Amino acid sequence: MALINCPECKRLISDTADFCPHCGFKLTPEIVEEIKRQKEKENKRTKIGCLIFLILFAILIVIGIYEIATMTPEEKRKMAIELQFNKLDGSHYMLTEYIKKHMYDPSSFRHIETFYIDKGEYLIVITKFRGKNAFGAYVINTVTAKVDLNGNILEILDWGK
Repeated sequence: MALINCPECKRLISDTADFCPHCGFKLTPEIVEEIKRQKEKENKRTKIGCLIFLILFAILIVIGIYEIATMTPEEKRKMAIELQFNKLDGSHYMLTEYIKKHMYDPSSFRHIETFYIDKGEYLIVITKFRGKNAFGAYVINTVTAKVDLNGNILEILDWGK
C-alpha cells in the first residue's frame, strides 16, 4: 500500500482505495497505475536534477581550490586580511565581538567606521562605534587593537575616545 494524490482534489489517499474519501472520485486500477507512473517520472527528474546540481557544485569546488592553489603569497595575504572584515559595513569581525563582550549594553552597539594599518606581521585595527553607557546615554568610542593576520586579537592598545 502506498499513498498517492487524488487526481481530482490532490489530497493523499491509499492506492488500494476504490473512492477518494475526501471528494468521492472513483479510482480504477488503470488510473492508479497512471498516477504511479507519473510519480516515478517526477522522482526520476528530481534525482537527475540533484545529480546535475552536485556535479556543478563539485566543479565549483575544484575551480575554487585551483584558484587558491595558484595564488601568489601576496594575493593569499591580501585575501586573509580581507576575510577579517565585514563586506557590508567594514567592521572587523573579531574586534566587534570583543567590543560587544566588554560593553555595558552589547545590544546597543552600532558600528561607525573601521580602518587598519598593515604592519607586516600584524595589523593595527581602529574601530569607531557608538553604544549606551551605564546611564543609558549613547556615547561614541574608539578601540585600537593589534590583530594577527588570521584575525585574532593579540592586544588591545587603546580603549578611549
